Amino acid sequence: MEYDAESGQVSRAVWKPRGVVPEELGRSIVLLGHSLDPHRGRNDQHRPGYSTGAMHQGALMLNKYQLSMLRTFDILQLQEAIREELKVRRLKQRLDKVNAIQACEYQTNEEIEKYNSSSLLSIPGSERRKHHGLSIYLPALIKQDWGHIYNGGDCEQKYYVYCHSDPTKAAFITDGAYGGNYGGQPFYIGKGTGERAFDLNRNQGHGKLLRDLLRTGIPKDRIAKILIKGLSESKAFEIEAKLVYFFGTIYSKTNKQKGILLNLDVPQVPNFVGVMKDYSSNQRHLRTAIIKHHDTEKMQDAQG
Repeated sequence: MEYDAESGQVSRAVWKPRGVVPEELGRSIVLLGHSLDPHRGRNDQHRPGYSTGAMHQGALMLNKYQLSMLRTFDILQLQEAIREELKVRRLKQRLDKVNAIQACEYQTNEEIEKYNSSSLLSIPGSERRKHHGLSIYLPALIKQDWGHIYNGGDCEQKYYVYCHSDPTKAAFITDGAYGGNYGGQPFYIGKGTGERAFDLNRNQGHGKLLRDLLRTGIPKDRIAKILIKGLSESKAFEIEAKLVYFFGTIYSKTNKQKGILLNLDVPQVPNFVGVMKDYSSNQRHLRTAIIKHHDTEKMQDAQG
C-alpha cells in the first residue's frame, strides 16, 4: 500500500508476483482487487481499464490451475496484501460514517438552538433536576429577546454580570461567550459595575455559605467571577434575570424543582409561549445510530 500526501488517500494494495509468472496472471491478480471492492456497483464499467470482459477474463485466470503455478510464499503475500487492503477500506468507511454522524449532530443542534432562541421558550422542566445538563440550553436562552421587559436605563456599556460560586462543588461550564468555567457551582448571580462583584456582603443565607467557604481557606478571588462584561444597564439586568431563571433559586415558589441560587430577589421573566426543543432526544438518536454502526462493523470484522 502507498500513501499519497497530496490527496490523503491510501492507494490500492497491489501484489507483484515474485519469480517468473505469466504476464496475464499478473493482470488477473490486479483485477482481483477490483472484484473485492465493496463499493463495486453497476457503474464499474465506466472505470478506466475496468470492463465486464476484463473481469470475466480475470475470473477464468484465477482458477485452481493458474493459482497452483504460484509458490506458497507468493500466495501468502497476496493474501496478506488483500487483507491489508480490506482493512484500509473498512477503516475509511468507518471514518466516513462517523464524520457524517458528527456533521449531522452539529447541524441538527444548530437548528434546534436557532428554534429555541427565536421565541420566548422555557427550559424543559425535566432538565431542572440536573443543572449541569442545562448548559446546552444556555446559549439559546441568552439569545432570546427579553427587551420588552428590560429596557431603558444607563446606555453606557460599563456593566457586567457576575457569579459567586462554590469551588468545592463541580464547576458549571458553558461556552466562553456566556461565562465559560464558572469556577464551581454558582450560588449567587448579580450585575454591577466596578468592584461590586468582589463585595461579598449579601443576604443571610449567602453570608453563612460564604463563611463556611472562607473557613476552609478558599480565597475570595476564587469565589467571585465576572461572567459577561461590556453591557448596558438594561442588558445586564436582562442577562442577570436569564441566569437566575436558568439556575433557579432555593426560595422559588413557582418551580416544582428547587434551584441552587441564594438570590432573594427573583427577577421578572416573560410569559413563555412554549417549551424549548429537547437536545437530549437528538443525542439519544445519534447515540443509537453510532451503537448500531459499531455493531455492524463488529459483525463485518468477525466475518472477514
